[in-house]
Amino acid sequence: MKNWDDILAAAEAGDAEAQLTAAAGYYAGEEGLERDLDRAIAWTRKAAEQGHPEALFRLAYLHKTGEGVPRNSAASRELYEKAAGGGSAKARYNLAVMYLTGDGVEKDPARGLSWLEAAAETGFVKAQLLLARFRVSGVPEAGIEPDLAQGARWYLSAAEAGNVDAQVMIGSMYMDGVGVPANREKAMSWLRAAAEQGSQQAHYALRLMTTLPMAEENGYAFPPGE
Repeated sequence: MKNWDDILAAAEAGDAEAQLTAAAGYYAGEEGLERDLDRAIAWTRKAAEQGHPEALFRLAYLHKTGEGVPRNSAASRELYEKAAGGGSAKARYNLAVMYLTGDGVEKDPARGLSWLEAAAETGFVKAQLLLARFRVSGVPEAGIEPDLAQGARWYLSAAEAGNVDAQVMIGSMYMDGVGVPANREKAMSWLRAAAEQGSQQAHYALRLMTTLPMAEENGYAFPPGE
């Protein structure tokens, strides 16, 4: 069990990490603390006032959902932007979704895509996956044409992080020569990695590869699936 006396003492002394830990403890009602949403929010605010990115993110999320505080999209966006400026990948991703969908802000696909790229560059897999899909399909309302090479780049990044969907996609792209040169060895390697994680689509693709020629051999193309 955490030593809440020490944590709360550090929080009272102004330690932002301790304040955030206290906030999480009160929010979840961890052993040794009773659940207290008001105290959780108060400690989150104190850490946010010190510019702690995770605290800013959590406070933004609370304003977005209206949990324990008034629902306020403008306040949520402002806090997300502060958190994003402090390096929060989750805040960058949430801003991207807000601007891409017009959720609580004026819809701005170009701005949303910019935030999505910023989140993806930090290694945030959810952002990499969404960006890969956008790069493959294009974003007409943002003036973005399909770029299969960029799509493959982001699928590869997510695959290297262990995401099974990305492993299936980049394996299929290597199998077809879509966005990357056709490469049977790499295709099978990524599809096997996905199959080991239980992907039935990867198992199916691997079976096909044993019976059908590669794109580089006879021009065969197996469209990558989602």
